This record gives sequence, C-alpha cells and structure tokens, in this order.
Amino acid sequence: LGAPQSSCLQRHSATASGMEENLAARAFVATELYGAAAPADPAGRVYHGDNLAVLDALAGKRSGGIDFIYIDPPFCTGNHYHVLRIAADEGGRQKLDRPGAYTDRFAGGLDGYIDFLAPRIARMRDLLAPSGSLVVHVDWRAASCVRLLLDRIFGPDRLMNEIIWFKGFRGTRIRRAFQHSHDTLWWYTKGGDYYWSQSCEAYRDRSMSRYNKVDEEGRRYALIKRRRHDGTIYYGKTYPQGKWRNDVLADIPTMAATAPERTGYPTQKPRKLPDVLIASLCPPGGLVADFFCGSGTTLVAAAAGGRRFIGADQSPVALNFTRKRLACSSPEVSFAVMRPRRAAPRAGAPGAVVRTPAGTLRRTGPAGETLDFWAAGPAAHGVFRPAWRAAASGKKTLPAESPPLAETGAIMVLLAGPDGREIWSLV
Repeated sequence: LGAPQSSCLQRHSATASGMEENLAARAFVATELYGAAAPADPAGRVYHGDNLAVLDALAGKRSGGIDFIYIDPPFCTGNHYHVLRIAADEGGRQKLDRPGAYTDRFAGGLDGYIDFLAPRIARMRDLLAPSGSLVVHVDWRAASCVRLLLDRIFGPDRLMNEIIWFKGFRGTRIRRAFQHSHDTLWWYTKGGDYYWSQSCEAYRDRSMSRYNKVDEEGRRYALIKRRRHDGTIYYGKTYPQGKWRNDVLADIPTMAATAPERTGYPTQKPRKLPDVLIASLCPPGGLVADFFCGSGTTLVAAAAGGRRFIGADQSPVALNFTRKRLACSSPEVSFAVMRPRRAAPRAGAPGAVVRTPAGTLRRTGPAGETLDFWAAGPAAHGVFRPAWRAAASGKKTLPAESPPLAETGAIMVLLAGPDGREIWSLV
C-alpha cells in the first residue's frame, strides 16, 4: 500500500488549491431550520452534498473544533442498496417499494476505495480538536487496508483500540466459510491527551442476585472476596456499577427485520452503537460529526445525548430519512439542513397542497404516493422554519390534512418521501 497510497495523498493535496476556485459554488446555505427555538446558530447541521466538498467548506470554520467523528462509510461490497418500504397502491393493497439508496462500487476496486477515503479522512483529522477521536467502521473486506491508511494519516501510535462489534449472525448463510458475525471499528485519537469516559455494560446476572445486602442509604451492595498485596483475604463492599466495557461489543445485536427502530434504510446500524461511542469519546455538550450519516442514527444519538452535531450525505434518500428522524425524535433540538447555494430548493409543483377555508393544509396527491414526511411554515427571510410537521412511522401513515395554522401570509410546504423525492409548494 505504501507507494501508491503516498502518491494518492500527494495527488489530493496538490489539487486542494484548485478547489478554491469553486468555493462560491461549494458554499453551503441553510434552506431549512427545525427546532423549538430555531436559533440562528442551531445545535445541529445536516449537509446535503459530497462530503469532500462539505469537509472543504468546514475547513476554516470548524478546524480543530470537532470532538468526535464516527463514520460508517461504504464497505466496498460492489452492491447496489435499496430502501425497503411497504406502501399501498390506489386500491389500498400492500406493495413492496424499493427506491434506490446508494451504490457501493468503486472504479479500481479496493484501490479505488482507498483513494476515495484518503483525502476525506485526512481532512477529518484536521477538523478534530486536539483531544478528539475518530472511529471508522468497516467490515472484513477492507479492514486491513483502512488500518494502514489510518496509520499513515494519524500515525500508528494513535491507534487506541481495534473494536470488534459482535453483531451475531443474520442474513444469508455462508456454506463454505465461517459465518460473518462482526464488524471492525478502528479508534484513533489526534493526540495523547484525548477525552475518555469509562463506559460500562450490564452484568450478565440481570437480577444482580449477588448484591443481596443493603446499606444505611438503601443502596444494594455485595461483599466480594479480595486479596491484599500481602496475600491475606478480605471481603470488600462493592456496589453494582456495571462491567467495564472491553474492546468486544457483544451486547449490541444487529437489528431484526421487524425491529421498531428500523427505518427501511439499508445498512442501518442500531442506535445503541453510537450511544456507547459518543458517551465514551465525546464530552457532554461537545460536537459530534458523521460525514456518511445515512439514515441519521449517529446524529439522533448525539442529539439525545446532549451533544451538538454535524452530518453529511450526498444521497437525497439519506437526507430525507435523517431530517425526518431528527425532527420526530428530538423536536426540542434545533437543526438546519444545509445545501450548496446552487442547489437550494425552490417552490414549485402548484396544487400539491391546497389551503382550506378552515386554515388547514390538505394534500391532493394519490393515496399510494411515496411520501412520509411533511412540514409547513411561513415563507419569509429565505429560510424555511417549519411551524408544524408530521411524519409516518410504523403503522402510522402520513396525515392528509394539517391542523389549522395561524399563519395569514404565504406558507411554504415541504413534502418528502423515502425515495428522496421532495415537493416544495407555496400556498
């Protein structure tokens, strides 16, 4: 990997100055703002676009300011991935809808994949705070090559853990090899003085039967046999704090096909995985980033954990999933959707929504259309700030009509779906 990879890094470094010529075209602007307060500087930002352009745009503003970056990039599988969604046709019958999500193919195979990751990870390192960490999530196909790339960018002494996520076996059985049941997460730090908070997992004894004594404050404890340095034995009072985590995460199973957490977005990871990483590697109130955010699991975990967040993905399908999940799971957390200036959405599709005499908004599309999120707010100041929003989830369908809105002026309406389609209307 040495010589080809070195030339790859030099090549991307040499072209960085040329990218400045397109800086105006790459400038990102907030086109949507969500949250209870909707401040000018929201807690989170979701960038829609190529993450290399996003990283370039952040270079001046966020350099040395991100506490924790987690990325779950494509795995170089060679596959095309689709959203799995059960929809209804005009007759009310169920049908399987499979809009495309992303393609995990790289020209040149594994070499092309490493060429793709190299400039992005180099920029991520620059964006990390001195106490920051990066975790890169890969599988068996490219784990060793990604390790060598990270050694080159961060230095081999900055590898803290090879974390194994034992997810259990689900999917097609492999008949002529051991079953694939784990992914690899490489944890690197920018410097030696990195942030760390000890994480614990639940004891196997769920009832904690050994903690059968109660102290004067009503807390359960156990008397555990211990040995002193001189070899003598004593019984020490021990309170149940949980078992310190090791580098094998075995208590976070992959999601079942029917798990309530599933969104239908392909390769979605369980929420508990970023929960554990963020709690351990990002200080409270710190800044978390995921530049391959997909359905937004990392960003949802960051918002729930009281952290600020930055996300990026070039897929419009991913954008819609992320926006919907953030708006529904943490409505009190403000976030903005950022797009390249040239790609800012414009009002169109007249007639997609009508305003009723009662002050409500009513959708006019067919019952079977692939829409699962809509939001409405005053059309003012060039930034869309929804005053009302609704989403479909599980058995809950997208409502056909909004409650009465107090707005008397023009209202901007966004209708979005899991296929990445957006319909903007001005009513």
